[in-house]
Amino acid sequence: MPGQPSSGDVKNNDNSYDLLFPTLPVSKTSDTIGTVPFKKRSKVKSSTVNEIIKIPAQDKNWDSNSQLEQNKRKKVYIKIGKEYNVGMEIFISKTMDLTLLISGNRVNVERAKQKIIACDQTQSKTTTTQFPKEHRNKLLGKQGLNLKSIEKRTGARIQIPCMKNSSDIIYITGTKDSTKKVVQELEEIIFKLKSKIEKEIPIDQRHHGAIIGVKGEKIRELQKIFNVQIIYPSPVEARNNLVKIRGLNDDVNKAFKSLAELAEVLDETNYVLDIPIFKQFHKLSAGKRAVFIKKIREETDTRIFLPRKGFNSDVIKVMGNKRKVLIAYDMIKEI
Repeated sequence: MPGQPSSGDVKNNDNSYDLLFPTLPVSKTSDTIGTVPFKKRSKVKSSTVNEIIKIPAQDKNWDSNSQLEQNKRKKVYIKIGKEYNVGMEIFISKTMDLTLLISGNRVNVERAKQKIIACDQTQSKTTTTQFPKEHRNKLLGKQGLNLKSIEKRTGARIQIPCMKNSSDIIYITGTKDSTKKVVQELEEIIFKLKSKIEKEIPIDQRHHGAIIGVKGEKIRELQKIFNVQIIYPSPVEARNNLVKIRGLNDDVNKAFKSLAELAEVLDETNYVLDIPIFKQFHKLSAGKRAVFIKKIREETDTRIFLPRKGFNSDVIKVMGNKRKVLIAYDMIKEI
């Protein structure tokens, strides 16, 4: 065959050419597209190597059954062979798999091989996968940024049914590698979404402001640290102390533990005790009472709130560190 190196010229792991690439019976098992001869065949040295590559039919971006397509592909391979100065034999099997023998300088053979693979495996095709319609907004993201990010990373194009369409089918167009990457990313997203949970933790409404922080600065930091969403009840929801935590199971549990510890600290440092006003305390004049209250505040470092004048209440509120509030309580009892 023209351009075919002899067994004496070609070495590859001490195997002869015939053993590496036996002649295929064209009429029964394959169709030979053609061969690409070496440039300046007489100067081929013993350092020449053989490389056999196979490309499955489903990965090719041309119709193997079409004689026209075969001729076009032959021209492409001839051009690659000339570009890298390598010899090539190309065969199509009955299953339409592509088999090539590339012969020549090791470096040139490798370069030719990579170019052929890139050339034959860049077919743009469309595949489908399922994505739960209830999570469609999560996939899109704000202004479609999540979807655009996936397309940019993978190089594929993703089509999602319109919101009125109840179908779970998503269309992905791109190369084999790019569509595979998209499917993998979508599977990871679905797994994470299905793994999400919600937990409620009771936190005294008095502490909500301290945890949220100025303009929500602290709560945003907590959400970033634990990768969760923390939802506080609206201020108009009186006596609603339940705080919701949403996210992946492990993240939610970590955030729950952290918030519980924080709430415990806030309970300890912002303890509130309502003390009925004792009868003997009623007998104290306003001046004496003010002096006594001031003394308790200074000694216990607590905040003491007396009923406002004119209010029909007999309760004193003491706030501060729990241990010190209890000390203040004992001092008030001794009046």
